[in-house]
Amino acid sequence: MKTRTLSLAMLAAALTWPASAHASVMSYPGLTLINITEVSGIPSPHFFGPASSQMTTQLGALNAVNNDFQGVPTEVYDVFYSDANGTLNPNGNYVTIEGRYAGTNGGGGMNIAAVDLLIGPTLTPLRADILASFVGLGNNYSPGSENLAVDPDTPSPATFTVMGNTAGTTARMRVTVGWTKIATPEPASASLVATGIAAFGLLLRRARRGGACV
Repeated sequence: MKTRTLSLAMLAAALTWPASAHASVMSYPGLTLINITEVSGIPSPHFFGPASSQMTTQLGALNAVNNDFQGVPTEVYDVFYSDANGTLNPNGNYVTIEGRYAGTNGGGGMNIAAVDLLIGPTLTPLRADILASFVGLGNNYSPGSENLAVDPDTPSPATFTVMGNTAGTTARMRVTVGWTKIATPEPASASLVATGIAAFGLLLRRARRGGACV
């Protein structure tokens, strides 16, 4: 009886693993602020609270009046928690930055240098290191530059995305980024899952031999 009770307890712990891991960006332990560094001439930080309306909603219209922050006057941004494909999800493991830019000459718009989670009272940065998905548009999109949103140019972000332009359209450029520490199960949690599944398999075999009900 003791063995069966222990096995069932281990299985229950394994099955509740997703709740005990970092279920979302917003619930990351100690998260104080999200910092998005955009470059319009010089790197400019833009700070958002973990539960702020900017992070938990997606703007229906994105223009000079309705935006979460601006670069140059013709460059506007929307930021929010999302799934890997950029779909709004307040409990998502990713952060999406969408942008619109009217300029068609010179450098392209939506210049994102880094996305950092600032942790604890000392605001220790945890930099995004996963490029989950992206959309580049227009004739001044620089293919491959999307990776510069998650490159390890620390401590100061030095390189940035060049995602193009949306002149004459209602489209949005986009980068969706994540963190290995959030998107990947912690080793202890993954081990717990494996242990629970193995224990459940053993319990099933014993039940079949003895005619017991699991």
